[in-house]
Order: sequence, then C-alpha cells, then structure tokens
Amino acid sequence: MSINTEPKPEIYTTQKDIAELLGISIKTVQRWAKKQLIQSNNTGFGLRSSVAYFISNLKAQLEEFKKKPQETAEDKRLYIAKCRLTEAEAGIKELDLEVKKGQLIALSEVLEDIESSNTKVKVKLEAIPSRLALELSGMSDPSEIEEFLSERIQEILEELSSEFIDDDESDQST
Repeated sequence: MSINTEPKPEIYTTQKDIAELLGISIKTVQRWAKKQLIQSNNTGFGLRSSVAYFISNLKAQLEEFKKKPQETAEDKRLYIAKCRLTEAEAGIKELDLEVKKGQLIALSEVLEDIESSNTKVKVKLEAIPSRLALELSGMSDPSEIEEFLSERIQEILEELSSEFIDDDESDQST
C-alpha cells in the first residue's frame, strides 16, 4: 500500500467559517490573509492553510511557554494539553467541513456503494446463461458463438456502466 504524499488541494471557504472553526475573530483571519500567512483568492479563504498556520502558531507558543522557568510543571502540562486539544479540534473541524463540501465520504457509504455495485454485477452475470441459452442453441460455428457472446457481454457492460452513472447522478442530487 503506497501513501500519497502529494499535498491536498486547498479548500476555500468564508472567513466567517474559518473564524468559527478555529475559534478566532474574522479580523484575525483577514489579518492573516493580508500578511499572506494563509491562502485567499476571489472564491474565499484557504481552510487548510488557515488550520496549518493556526497549528504552527500554537506550536510556536507552546515552545515559548516550555522555555519559561517561572511556570510550574503543572501549568506547563495544562497548557500543553490545551494546545493538543485545540489542535485536535481544529483537525476535526477541517474534516467536518470537508464532509459538508462533499470532499470526504464516510467509509460506510463507500462500502455500501461497493456492495450495491457488486450485487448489480453479480445479477447481470448470473442472468447471462438463461438470457442467451436459446439464441446460442441454434449456433454451431465457434467464431459465430464467440462474436455473439462478445457483443452481448459488451451490451451488459454498457448497461452496468449506464446504471452506475445514473446512480452517481441521483446520489449527487440528494
């Protein structure tokens, strides 16, 4: 199994969404965009770059906090825990937004679609003998039989293909 290391494409959303997801003000999002710390364009503000900058900023604050000798060990542990919690929450919110935008699909939905597709293929394949038996019974030339079977199998594959396309279109409209 290979791991895709290519960067994921940026997800653009409103500055309000980013502010709410990260628990910061809209002015902060605007300031980050103005300083080019996050991506922005005419379609919105970059969610991935915002989360990445937010997390890197938290990590920098955490490192600074670790260096402070006047803080107690318990204060440091609490601050580290809060930073980890904030980072985890930001990741969850990013995933939630990807789900809302249709860029992330639940594994159960994928498995359900695969099972449905497999069932359709199985039904079509199991129907071949009874569907073609009568027509094949009158043929004796092997090349004629081969051509006939190839044509019918191609028809079945096209039927399946159009069914899958119709299913995808109906899924996207709901």
